[in-house]
Amino acid sequence: MSRQTVSDLLATLQVGDAPNPEPCGRVVGLPTRFADADVAALRAGFGRAEMALLDDAVRWVDAPSGTLFLEGPVGFGKTTLAAALLRRYVAARPVDAHFASTVKVLNPYATGEADFTLLERASLLVLDDLLYLVDGDLSARELSRLYRLLNERWANRRPTIVTMNADRAELERRLAPSPPGDRRIIERLCDDCIELQLVGASRRTAK
Repeated sequence: MSRQTVSDLLATLQVGDAPNPEPCGRVVGLPTRFADADVAALRAGFGRAEMALLDDAVRWVDAPSGTLFLEGPVGFGKTTLAAALLRRYVAARPVDAHFASTVKVLNPYATGEADFTLLERASLLVLDDLLYLVDGDLSARELSRLYRLLNERWANRRPTIVTMNADRAELERRLAPSPPGDRRIIERLCDDCIELQLVGASRRTAK
């Protein structure tokens, strides 16, 4: 029976993809389904095109700035990748990183003032499924909350990961018919941003 040494294990991983150590910080709000999301594990199941995207995502989260857009159709693994990046981020830093569903964030009954403030101040925030909400008409209150969150993070240079089912151009198109002032939302999101589009086949239908 052969034994795999530590050197053997590390040789199978890309540089910087050693298995996550015990976290130095913590991830808040991450659903149980994504609690074990891991960059090295994702790499094992990715194809060549996805590998390049993962490398870009890892480089971003190791020195995050502005907004990272993770884009692609339903089931392509955007949320899993975002969760893996959050876990990688806190593994090396004594900070809190937060995961939040856009629908809950913009509902004041689901996300109270104290929790909303924590999202504004989080060292790194994942805002999941942004376009799900923008598919419908946003109320003035929802638009105000979205702007407040993004403006606070932008003003204080706190990085944000946004997952959505389309690209940035589609986000701008859907916000265009809304009341004046929404351009500020786009400006805060896109002032310093990177777009990564997931490719391949749906991971949900492949299971």
